[in-house]
Amino acid sequence: MPLVIVAYDPEKVLDPVMGGIIPRIAAIVAEELNSPDDEDGKLTIADIEVWPKRLTAMDFPKPGSENAVHVGITIFANDFPIRKATLKERREKILERVRREFHSSVTGFVWIALFPAEFGTF
Repeated sequence: MPLVIVAYDPEKVLDPVMGGIIPRIAAIVAEELNSPDDEDGKLTIADIEVWPKRLTAMDFPKPGSENAVHVGITIFANDFPIRKATLKERREKILERVRREFHSSVTGFVWIALFPAEFGTF
């Protein structure tokens, strides 16, 4: 179950806009990280959890400062051999698709962190 943290500057991307984009980001991540040849690596949008985070003056770099991006997308996902082998290509596809969701003046990044992990519910 990948976890996606979407940190955004609410001065550049308004909450209602981001609210409409969040489900599309979940779908993009599910489609691009899906590994159908590995039973444990299969993903649907229901497998993705997205945590939006509004950036504040306490974040560093401070929103609006010279080095700050407007949207930062960090994806934590299980490390499967096929994902690791194709990580750069997957990141490029996610980046390309996410970039289309925002106005051209919005800057951002996509960072995918793969690692061994286990998930359970209670």
